[in-house]
Amino acid sequence: MTSRDELQRATRQIEALLDSAPAAELRKHARAALEYYLRAGEELAQRAKVDGDELIAFWLYADATGNLLLRIGQYKMAIELHSQALENIERSVGPNNIWSIQVSQHLAVGYFNVRDYARSRELNSAAAEAANSTLGAHHRETLKARLSLAGDYFMLRELDRAIALCEETLGIMEWALGATDTDTLLARSNLASAYGEAGRQADQARLLVSTLRILEVEFGEDHPDTIRARFNLARSYRELGRYDDARELASAALAASVRIYGQQHSFTEAVRALLELLDRDSG
Repeated sequence: MTSRDELQRATRQIEALLDSAPAAELRKHARAALEYYLRAGEELAQRAKVDGDELIAFWLYADATGNLLLRIGQYKMAIELHSQALENIERSVGPNNIWSIQVSQHLAVGYFNVRDYARSRELNSAAAEAANSTLGAHHRETLKARLSLAGDYFMLRELDRAIALCEETLGIMEWALGATDTDTLLARSNLASAYGEAGRQADQARLLVSTLRILEVEFGEDHPDTIRARFNLARSYRELGRYDDARELASAALAASVRIYGQQHSFTEAVRALLELLDRDSG
């Protein structure tokens, strides 16, 4: 059977999985994800075919299908598929190839979601080392692997290591990718969470202030990311006892959330709950 036949068979299997999903909404989003990952997998497969390696094309397609399974919460199935893909791709091109590095990170996501943070750390550490060696310290794949590794440290309660790695990675990202890059903003968010968990509320607030300023300038006052950044800073100020500042930010976040999401949205309700806490704090 040719690899193209294998790809088509894999597609039918995933379609069957989606058809068995219990909720219409899940099927809707899963099918959208399927279309996306089929296109991504096809692109990778075509790129691999330039080198004449049909087997690599198949396993890259399998990796893309595994990402679909992650998207719909089928983590154990994704781990199984990504494990097979990683084993075969590494056998063909070695562990330092960019395809191996990316699949390794995808497999780590699966383990992270089933709370096997030690295995996720092992995979992300190897991916970061391989990416640094092959692609360089400033390459996006290297930086993403380092950021994921910091997340593993965070979940394993190794907060000092998580913060140190995230701080270093964020500094490189801001220089190499730009302050408004999606991965840079994610690094800022992760570092702020780590500061808060470590009891470093002043450092957290300082970082959140600079993040909010970046988002306001780049995306505007009513962008969803800006609204959430304002909410996060309000929570940080509350932890510091800066209730007036927190209330001002939360009120602005509530007004924007009502405009963007509506009165009944879960985020609007979360902001409203924060304001109620602030009222009790000052009462």
